[in-house]
Amino acid sequence: MKVAEFLAGKFGQARVLYDEFHEADLARLNLDILLPELYRTESELVVVFLCAEYSQKRWCSLEWRYIRQLIATEHEGRIMLMSFDDINGIPELGILPGDGYVFIENRSAGQISELILERLRIDSGGKKHDSTPQFEKYPDWLSVPHYNWTGLPGALLRADLAVVPFHRRDEELKTWTSWAKGSGTYPVALIIGAGGMGKTRFARELCVTLRIERFVCGFVDPSDTDQCVNWLSARANLPSLLVIDYAETAVDQVAEILRVVARRRLTATRILLLARGAGDWWAQLKRKGAGVGDLLTGEPEGLEPLAMNIGQARESYELAVSAFADRFQVARPESAAEVFDSPEDKRALILHMKALLAVQNIKAKGIDPVLQAVLDREAEYWGKERANRQLPKFLEDGFERLAGIVSGYNGVRTKNEAVAVIGKIGFFRDQPQAVVESVANLFHDCYPGASWIEPIQPDLLKEYLVEKATREYPDDVRRIIFEINLQ
Repeated sequence: MKVAEFLAGKFGQARVLYDEFHEADLARLNLDILLPELYRTESELVVVFLCAEYSQKRWCSLEWRYIRQLIATEHEGRIMLMSFDDINGIPELGILPGDGYVFIENRSAGQISELILERLRIDSGGKKHDSTPQFEKYPDWLSVPHYNWTGLPGALLRADLAVVPFHRRDEELKTWTSWAKGSGTYPVALIIGAGGMGKTRFARELCVTLRIERFVCGFVDPSDTDQCVNWLSARANLPSLLVIDYAETAVDQVAEILRVVARRRLTATRILLLARGAGDWWAQLKRKGAGVGDLLTGEPEGLEPLAMNIGQARESYELAVSAFADRFQVARPESAAEVFDSPEDKRALILHMKALLAVQNIKAKGIDPVLQAVLDREAEYWGKERANRQLPKFLEDGFERLAGIVSGYNGVRTKNEAVAVIGKIGFFRDQPQAVVESVANLFHDCYPGASWIEPIQPDLLKEYLVEKATREYPDDVRRIIFEINLQ
């Protein structure tokens, strides 16, 4: 079912109870004994897909027998009914005409999935069910990256949106899950790989998998180092996993976290670092005192390409095409005739960029042409937003430059800062204040986040855009990015 694939793209297959995702686990005797516990204590939301023949099907009847046990209990609120037919109740199952359900006959998988996600968002503010096992509360600063899509096509490639279902890394996931849980193995690990290889997505899936088991884990932003250190200083030696992305840019913060791990001998704590390579920064970290270097006993481990051969590349590409077509709610294009034998196809991100372009009826070959084609689709979205706001069309000529400079500036924190930065760009320097503010609001709506305007993502697209802006508009870049950052 495409709905299950869509949800797996958001949460990972391990968190979606769909038989095709768990064939090995469900292929056991006495499955009818296992199901009650899965529905009663292991599920946050039980979505029942009804149809006119539902009550006549053996496994559907068995399924409903246990779901029905939740009705009239404190768990009743975790049931969500959807129906392909206008059933108006199924009395033999206890579903009455007054019970609410969503009619989904003409809805796409994407629309159905969004309704499920909306219900989860609504329910997330409620109290935990009594049957839910108690576990250590996740600190607010320890999170699994998640991005709310604004409609920008390029954002569908972000690791924190996870549109393409996790695939082909199950064995690696098992290995790293075992490492995270083990108390006798090396406490700090470094995964390295070129941009676009899938490091962040892999670590995100690792955290999702562990959180299902109530394991305390997540990503630590370097800006939250003080909170992390305070938390580590106060907690018992309990299992946890802290992931630090772009570790090569945060050596001092990483060292500060490792110091408290070493000082308190938190042998059950695991630190997973992600970086593009192990260069001088890694050697510098090893030279840090106070026990930091003693924790770095493991060697850096490279993340293998998602696709090791042409067949695997095509498989990943086709999976991405289906995921993107579903998200755009368009017909899936025919399979590509090209052979996936270019070195660039070993990068998961480039492969999936090609899939995204295919859904938009565009073909490109080579890293730069692919990146430019994705950027062109981004520019089309900026143009539509400009038209919706009834701003002059000529402003579009400055949008790419703006995006590159703001991304090189690493985003802007406030609206006032955004207006000041945009006003320094040569193209916008002579525009009225009201126009500059409107352009700032447009990009804020396109790229919201921790900063008022976030840099464009994913990173490969950001780097391509910043390099292009630096090459084509050196005066703007020097005046805005370099001079301001040196102040």
